[in-house]
Amino acid sequence: MNNNKFKNRKVAYRKSNRRAQTQQVFIYLMAILIVGAVLLFGYKSINKIMNQGCSVDQATFKTQLKLMIEQSNNYGDLARKTIKAPCEYNQLCFINTTINSAGLTLLKEKYPSINTEYTVGTGNNVFLVSSSKTMTLYGLDIIQVSGTPANSGVLCLNSTGNLFYIKLEGIGKGKVSISADNG
Repeated sequence: MNNNKFKNRKVAYRKSNRRAQTQQVFIYLMAILIVGAVLLFGYKSINKIMNQGCSVDQATFKTQLKLMIEQSNNYGDLARKTIKAPCEYNQLCFINTTINSAGLTLLKEKYPSINTEYTVGTGNNVFLVSSSKTMTLYGLDIIQVSGTPANSGVLCLNSTGNLFYIKLEGIGKGKVSISADNG
């Protein structure tokens, strides 16, 4: 009789041990699912915050640049300005309202989206350029670019250390001459 009692205990112990192992596997699976969900939602949230930060940088840049230009439109005003490049943009382009054939060729070859804006006649003449996209900032009829290759009327400044260096000079009648600030 004792022997039978011992066997029953052994069988009961094995059943409870299996049940405990099953519960432990279930707990591990739930932990993995919860950690995975937290990582996925965390990544999405961080990515969303980064994109919003980029939008804020772009809006700030746009406002600061326009203010810089408008404040330098009196005859004889000379300002050397630096402005932080937003997001992944590495070029800032200005275009005169009329450009010559060298400027048209430059736009067609290097900046097709800007060329489209110019040839359609949108009036936009300030752009940010990255390796993958172009952002139209606005049209400012008070700007005149200078110091361009072959007097093309197209000035694209490369960022240095994530900054654009710009020279602004008031040339009278509310116009501002824009060129690269080479020091």
